[in-house]
Amino acid sequence: MRLGLQVSSTSPTHRIVTTLKRIGKLGRVLRVRPPLLPVDDTPAAMELEVELASTRPAEALRRRMERFAWVSAVQLSPISATEQRVAEADRPTVWTRVPADSLDWIADTLRELAMEHSVASMQETPVQRIAGDRGAYLVRRLFDRVEELRLVPFMSVSHRLEPALRDAARRDGKQARLQVEGGELGLDRGLLDRLVGPLRHLVRNAVAHGIEEPSARRAAGKPDEGCVTLSVLRRSDRLRVMLSDDGRGMDPAALRRAAIGAGVLHPDAAKALDEQALLQLAFHAGVSTRGAADRLAGRGAGLDAAARDLAELDAHIEVRSTPRRGTKFFFDLPIEQALVQSLVFSRDGQLFGLPLRSLRQATAYGACPDGIEIVDLGCGQPPEKDAGYLLVLDEPGRDVGLVADDVIGRRELWLQPVSSAFAATTYVNGAAMIENGALAVMIDPRRLLSRAW
Repeated sequence: MRLGLQVSSTSPTHRIVTTLKRIGKLGRVLRVRPPLLPVDDTPAAMELEVELASTRPAEALRRRMERFAWVSAVQLSPISATEQRVAEADRPTVWTRVPADSLDWIADTLRELAMEHSVASMQETPVQRIAGDRGAYLVRRLFDRVEELRLVPFMSVSHRLEPALRDAARRDGKQARLQVEGGELGLDRGLLDRLVGPLRHLVRNAVAHGIEEPSARRAAGKPDEGCVTLSVLRRSDRLRVMLSDDGRGMDPAALRRAAIGAGVLHPDAAKALDEQALLQLAFHAGVSTRGAADRLAGRGAGLDAAARDLAELDAHIEVRSTPRRGTKFFFDLPIEQALVQSLVFSRDGQLFGLPLRSLRQATAYGACPDGIEIVDLGCGQPPEKDAGYLLVLDEPGRDVGLVADDVIGRRELWLQPVSSAFAATTYVNGAAMIENGALAVMIDPRRLLSRAW
């Protein structure tokens, strides 16, 4: 169902919510693709796309939608119905609002309950342990549901980026649109809020430096309207974000001249850089290839600010560019997980947890392979040749092993995160309690390997 809405910036969100509530009375809302919001007070046409499971005839739905004074157009397209959608079709969608702090409190309480249960399970009888396993399963299901409620679709970020894109395009007399791929992926609201700033800088940069004027695009055989594509993909505990444009691409030689002019590089050092290293110069403060500076571009501050903001999120931004075809910026973000499959080991009396996904193999310390880089988290003497273990990390291009006195075994740990200030200065990203009540600190392999040992 595609609905054309006529609204102004004074009440767009209220109008969208009202429309969704009324649609929810006609069936089960399965998916929503939100519209782009206007940036001024002039009435604007927006398109709201809704996937609805309903037993009502299409014409009945059309007539119902046309009754809304703010709906200017209605387009219905039947989709294949699965058994689940048919079963849900007669259930109306009920909407409610819950403060984010309340969901945070429930999630924290469930973590504590899970840890208390893991400690209590050590004193249970076999019969009690069966009931306890059922209780642990229910706690996990409830926690997973609460985590889902805390997520917001990635596509919602388009509402906050579209004004920046249109403002930059209007300033330079260009035409551009924003396209979001993977927008249905749910992200934590706090993470999404922190992503808006750097993404806004990247969008402005794409329009100012990448997208060409309509006449230049026509001469190059491109449509008048340029496209800025924002895509997101989840890979295990990492989030890959990419922003690309179909513009002119970046000029490494121009970046070299700009870096030399800004005093970032000495001319002799600049000559030794390859093309990829020259592209990375765009993230240095004061480096800009724009001829004249204004309030949005040309000061060499946008990409520098984006890189700094992303560094605070433990993400490193990279760029690839092809002349006359466009530029791609991409970075990976770590996703915090509450329940982590881990290998628990000890070293010098301290318990550690290592995510299983980061473990390549475990071997005896005496059988240490040649050429391996050894990392010892302890303060005492290394284990004897016939004692101890070496945990080899699954790190591409590096052979790194952690020294362990003893391997406790595989555990499913409920992780309690540490403060961001503490995590930024160490290789620990949380702590968890194991069966006997002892505390194990969780290792972040990426931070661990970034330190000098």
